[in-house]
Amino acid sequence: MNNNQPVTAQSSTTPRAELLLEIQQTPEEYVPELLQIVRLFRQSVTMKKTSLNNWENALNEINQSDAVKQQERKTNIKKYLTHGMS
Repeated sequence: MNNNQPVTAQSSTTPRAELLLEIQQTPEEYVPELLQIVRLFRQSVTMKKTSLNNWENALNEINQSDAVKQQERKTNIKKYLTHGMS
């Protein structure tokens, strides 16, 4: 790790404060790349959470639907797998 402060067993600062300190210690010419990394990280975390929520909602809808709807879904999936991929 390359920083200018000693590493202690317990830090008295918050992770956000530590992040800001690291950013302040970053040479100016690398700030645009660092900004891009932080944005991509935030977007990927947000998308991951959204995707997980969408899958959970879809599974709940399937599992909590009535028997007729479940059978219709099974039939549609079979049709898609046999005819839709050819």
